[in-house]
Formats: sequence, C-alpha cells, structure tokens
Amino acid sequence: MISTIRLEPQGYHSAAPAVLGLVVVALVVVLTGAELCRAYGSPGAEGWRRRLQAAAVPLLLYSIVLVAARLAPIVR
Repeated sequence: MISTIRLEPQGYHSAAPAVLGLVVVALVVVLTGAELCRAYGSPGAEGWRRRLQAAAVPLLLYSIVLVAARLAPIVR
C-alpha cells in the first residue's frame, strides 16, 4: 500500500532542492565577490571582477533550468 503512494511527482529527483540551493548559494557568493572587488578595487581587482561576473552567467542559467525542471511536472 505504501509503495503506491507517491511522495514526489513523476520524474522528480529528491536531490533537486539541494542542487538548486547550492547553485543559488554559489551565484550569491560569486556576485558578492564581484561587488567586493568593485568596492575595494586594487590594480588587479578589475580583472577578477570580470572573471566573477563571467562565472555568474552559467550559474544564473543553471538556476533557471533547475526551476523550470521542478515546475515542469506541476504544469502537466
């Protein structure tokens, strides 16, 4: 009887909330680092700020994809 009860939607992996949380935390850390480089600029800080901003783009895209993947079973 218990095996017939679905606690998660079909196609939903139980690790999805943890992965989404880690991606969002990584995005916040990268953007915070970029702002700190801007605020406390040194001669090499501009290069690091550009690198951190470039690293934020894939993290933002990953978070959008993960949210869409979590919402897909609900929309169906």
